[in-house]
Amino acid sequence: AKRERPLNAQEKLSNMRFPGLYSSPRFEEYATGMLAIRVGGECRYDRHRWSDKDGSQIERRLNKCVMWLYKEAERIKQRRKEAAERERRWAEEERIRKEEERKRQKELARVKRFLKGAARWDKAKRLREFIKTVEEAARGELGSIPPKSKLGRWLRWANGRIDAYDPVERLKRELRTEASKPKTDDQATSETEKE
Repeated sequence: AKRERPLNAQEKLSNMRFPGLYSSPRFEEYATGMLAIRVGGECRYDRHRWSDKDGSQIERRLNKCVMWLYKEAERIKQRRKEAAERERRWAEEERIRKEEERKRQKELARVKRFLKGAARWDKAKRLREFIKTVEEAARGELGSIPPKSKLGRWLRWANGRIDAYDPVERLKRELRTEASKPKTDDQATSETEKE
């Protein structure tokens, strides 16, 4: 049990130096001669208390105490198991969500690259038409365009720039490069099996 206790000498001295420091009552525990068992659980609903009262000693109720403790331990184990299962399910859902988000971002990037490639192809097509128009106009005026002339060099440079810019031309170059690479034994075997 608890009871209010007076301030000790040290507390009185401190209270004189700092008034109001010990304004709330101080308590001390003391023996009542009655036995009490208190059990604290994970939450306030799990707490239980047994004590000697009304002439009934706790020793006579130990069996009930132990049974309650056993049942409570089982409930706690079950709650922890359920919490661990919830945590596992949450972690799996989170992993799946992140994987789906990663796939979505990857697909979004592919679509952006595709649209950018289409826009570059369209621009390259318009630039080729422009170069063709310039070349036709020059041929109409001059008859022919010498390759070493200023216009001839510009046409070569412009066509080279467009080929570097055009995603279709880049794809053709990559395919030619891939086709010209020597095949490994595994690749040759798989192509023979396809035939």
